[in-house]
Amino acid sequence: MRLERVGTVRPAGIGRLDVWRLTGYGGGIFIPVKDALAGTDGGTYGAGRYLIDTIKGAHLGQNADALTLDFNFAYSPSCVYDPRWLCPLAGPGNTVGTEIRAGERVGQSAA
Repeated sequence: MRLERVGTVRPAGIGRLDVWRLTGYGGGIFIPVKDALAGTDGGTYGAGRYLIDTIKGAHLGQNADALTLDFNFAYSPSCVYDPRWLCPLAGPGNTVGTEIRAGERVGQSAA
């Protein structure tokens, strides 16, 4: 999967996250996030979750100057549910030391 970094966002209390444009797979804006709960018991998928994937319609809106971010809508990638899927995962620029207790958790819905 080819990605091009197009910028960063700095959500309050979270830290810096890279914003990516998918150059294959239909294009679109993509923001994965791997937080301190990743891979923990009752936490989130070990490789992270998706905050925005515009090609799937998984976003709350955007314009030329801003993206709407709501961590309540963070969700696990498809590869969590079926090993046949290949998923782009959160790299160093999308890994934060903060626990994000919002959004989908492994095996449970939003808290």
